[in-house]
Amino acid sequence: MERWQPLTLFKARESDDAELCRYWSQLKWSSSVDILKERRPPFFSHYRLQTDDYDSYLLRDEKEIVGMGSFLFREGLVGGMPETIGFATDLSISHDRRAITTWAQHFLPVLRGSTEPRGCRYVFTVFGPGQLNSFNSLIRPRTPKRAMPRFYLVRKFKAVSIHGFMPFVKPVKAIHVRNADINDLEVLSDYLKRKSSAHLMAFNYNADLLNERFRRWPNFSISDFLMAFDGKKNLIGCVAPWQNTSTVKYHIDKVTGFSLTLQSTFFWTSLLGITNRFPKTNSEIPFSHLTHFYYENPDVMMSLAYHAFRAQSNSLALIYPSFQNSLRNLPPSGCIRTELPFSLYVMMPPEADLPGFLGGGELTADPDIELALI
Repeated sequence: MERWQPLTLFKARESDDAELCRYWSQLKWSSSVDILKERRPPFFSHYRLQTDDYDSYLLRDEKEIVGMGSFLFREGLVGGMPETIGFATDLSISHDRRAITTWAQHFLPVLRGSTEPRGCRYVFTVFGPGQLNSFNSLIRPRTPKRAMPRFYLVRKFKAVSIHGFMPFVKPVKAIHVRNADINDLEVLSDYLKRKSSAHLMAFNYNADLLNERFRRWPNFSISDFLMAFDGKKNLIGCVAPWQNTSTVKYHIDKVTGFSLTLQSTFFWTSLLGITNRFPKTNSEIPFSHLTHFYYENPDVMMSLAYHAFRAQSNSLALIYPSFQNSLRNLPPSGCIRTELPFSLYVMMPPEADLPGFLGGGELTADPDIELALI
C-alpha cells in the first residue's frame, strides 16, 4: 500500500496572494450553470470589506494548495447580546482523500486557536452549491476517533435573483422612493438600528458604522441608498443596491439544462425591456446585491426592489437572501426570479452547550447577513 505523504497546514500570509488567486480561479460552483469565482488581487481585500481581524489557513501538498479556510471577526449582537462574531468563509477542500482527512483532523484545533484568544463563542458559516466536499469533510463525519466542531443549522435560505418585473406590475403610488443624501445619514442609521435590533444576529448600526462601510466598500456611498416614505414622510424602508467587482467576479463556464431555456427566454424578454440578456459562456455575470434591505411591509419591499432594478440597468439580477419559513422576505409579487439553496450554520466546540438562540423566543427574526460579503 502506498504511504500517504503528509500535507502542510499553515497560516496564510500576504505573500501567498498570487497562489490563492490562482487556486480560486480553478474552483467551480456547479448546477445548471457552472460558475467560476474569480478573486481579484489582493486576495485578502475581500475580507477587509468588513474587518481587518481575520485568520486564514492553507493546506498544501507537494505542489499546490489543496484546501483552505478563513475566520473573520467583528463586534455585533447575537441573541440581542454583544458578542465577538466569527464568520468562517472560503471553506474549500479538493477531492484528494488526504486533503479531506487532514483538514477534518486539524479543523477543531484551528478553530480553537482563532476563537479562544478573541473570546468568540459563535462562528457562523454558509454552505451552498459547489461546497459538497467541504460539507462532507466538516459536517457529516462523526467518529469518536476524531474531535470535530459541532455544526448547528441556524436557517436555510435561498439566494433570490430578481431578473425583472412583469409589464403589468407597478409600485404603489402612495410610496415615494428617492436616493439618500448626506443629510439622511442619522435618520437612515436610526432606522437600520431599529429594524435590525430584534434579529438573531445583527450589527450595531449607527452613523459611524455606515461611514466605515462607505470607506471599505468600493464604489459605495450614501447616495446608493434608496429610501421609501409614506404619505406622511415617514421612513418605511431602505435598500442599497451594490455591485462589487473590485474584489470578486463571477464568470459563466458552462450552461446546461434549465439554464439553456433561461438563456433563450431572457433573449426575448430583453427585447421587451423586461429583463437583461443572459450572459454568454466565458463572460462575466453582472449582478448587484440588495444590501441593507429593510421595509415595513411587502408593498414597500416591492417598491424598493422595483426602483432598484430600474436603477441597476446593467445587472442581470438583484440578489438578496430569503430565509425559510419567513413571510417577511418572500420574493416581491410579479417579479421574474431564480433561486439557489443555501444553509447558515453556527459552529462550536463539541463540549459547548447548545446555543440558546436556537431555541426560539422573541429574537427569531432572520440573521443580518450580506451575501455580497460571503
